[in-house]
Amino acid sequence: MKKTAKIGLLAVLMVFALAAYAAAGEINIKDIKTPVPEEGIKIIPPDSSIPSDIANYSGVWEGTYDNGRDVTLIIEKIELPPGKVLAIYSWGNLGRSFGNYYKVEGAVEKDSIVFERNIDKITITISPGKTKDTANLDWERYDAMRGRRTVYTTLKKKGQ
Repeated sequence: MKKTAKIGLLAVLMVFALAAYAAAGEINIKDIKTPVPEEGIKIIPPDSSIPSDIANYSGVWEGTYDNGRDVTLIIEKIELPPGKVLAIYSWGNLGRSFGNYYKVEGAVEKDSIVFERNIDKITITISPGKTKDTANLDWERYDAMRGRRTVYTTLKKKGQ
């Protein structure tokens, strides 16, 4: 086989390998602005029985809160029934406060997904945006010292 044919065949094989990698739901964590788990992230495509408005939440969403902090919400898995959603919530540095992430479990409520962390008394709600590739994110925390704090952003779906 000639050298140019081998290079062409190698290029075709690489394209197929990249397509298979993307289809498996793997994402490159280096493309995400906020901290995420080092072990990587696997997004499981929603079952075809899940309504499209809920299935659309699957994937990586990024935005910046109205206080200037970057935020990422990665919806890894949506199960209907029972309406369980697994995700990673991640936030960037802001001032002297460092970014971090945690895994959350949420529930489908009508056309939204609500995540609650009772440890921190935090509620995170993602709801439909103006277009299919946008969503609204509300983060709310309540504590006795500071009362209720809420920040908002419009997320953009990565890869859209």
